[in-house]
Amino acid sequence: MTDVLLCGHINYNLFHPFAKMIYEKGVKTSVLGLNRSGEGVSTLDTNIFQSVYNIEKVNPWRDSKLFLNPRTFLTFLKDVTSMGVAGRMGYKQIAANVARKMKYEGVIKNHEVVHVNYLNWSNCMMVRAASKDQKIIVSFLGSDLLCKYGSKRYKVQKEAIEKADVITVHHNLMRQVLLSKFGRKINHKVVEVLFGVPPNRVHKLDNCNMEKNVPNKLDNINEKSIVQVGYNAYKDQNHIDVVKSISKSKVGRDKIHIVIPLTYGRESLSYIESIKCELKKSKFEYTLIHGYMTDREVAALHKAVDVFIIARNTDALNNALTEHLHSGSRVIAGQWLPYNVLQREGADISTISSIGQVGECLNEELKNLSKGNYLPESSYMVNTIDQWEKIYKQT
Repeated sequence: MTDVLLCGHINYNLFHPFAKMIYEKGVKTSVLGLNRSGEGVSTLDTNIFQSVYNIEKVNPWRDSKLFLNPRTFLTFLKDVTSMGVAGRMGYKQIAANVARKMKYEGVIKNHEVVHVNYLNWSNCMMVRAASKDQKIIVSFLGSDLLCKYGSKRYKVQKEAIEKADVITVHHNLMRQVLLSKFGRKINHKVVEVLFGVPPNRVHKLDNCNMEKNVPNKLDNINEKSIVQVGYNAYKDQNHIDVVKSISKSKVGRDKIHIVIPLTYGRESLSYIESIKCELKKSKFEYTLIHGYMTDREVAALHKAVDVFIIARNTDALNNALTEHLHSGSRVIAGQWLPYNVLQREGADISTISSIGQVGECLNEELKNLSKGNYLPESSYMVNTIDQWEKIYKQT
């Protein structure tokens, strides 16, 4: 069987079913750094993955024995200086990334294929730790490619891309962004592929009940339509401008209940407070979801929502969007977002050329709730797994 190490950003809810399905194709997977909310590694994990390696937080000063010896110090120094140093905090973060790379180098080198997901600094160090005789796959997930991070991130990403045998992106627009940043000579390495919605997630979406699974998150809804704005607390979701546009429109205060999940991305409490102030000013009924939501609660929310509004600055193909489409929510999205790949295959997404158009578009969509929606078959894991098998096995 082909032996693959999954590392980087490894979300349990995605990669657990993925590992199970790819195993049936003759690919065994181990995982370095499993992101499993609220729980440690369980017996179930070790039954699905061949090996599960936990990543411990590395302190470059406490764990200095990793590199302060004649054999490793020069490598450490080379790694740090090649990443660029800008002030004490920059050095500390860089040193921690390099120390982590050195600590897990043996694990990374012990597998036939290394698949690194999400290319931030620390994950680029995992690519650096892999050897040239291994097959190296790197996957851009969205913000790691589409957002601007400066010359230092660009430098380590470029190194990782040049070392990789395969680079995966979600769709053609991401490919074009990738080639414009790093040059067209890497085009032969690029594969457009999704992970897709896993079968167990489809089951949860189809069988969740809002009243049973989200009892404390939504209240005072009555017969109003539920409108979800964004899916996290980051400013680039443009919550405030969206609410302002709805306030200026003909949408009646008695027609909708606005829901904004703020469970992660809470970098600015003042921004969250500004969202609350704008909602109060709007006179619409609303719910702000601050606390942790279980996987089942998220599924129940997606199933309950009538209209999902996504007007963030950049995106690849986020899970919230695909789950809303599967659940039948009407969707309003910025024309600048790369969702035409879904629209071409039948997804009904109303696009706006500016955030100021959200309100009037919502007013029209509230008349179309009975239409439901559709997620293309190509967006389900059962239909993408064969492509991943080919990527892992192809020499």
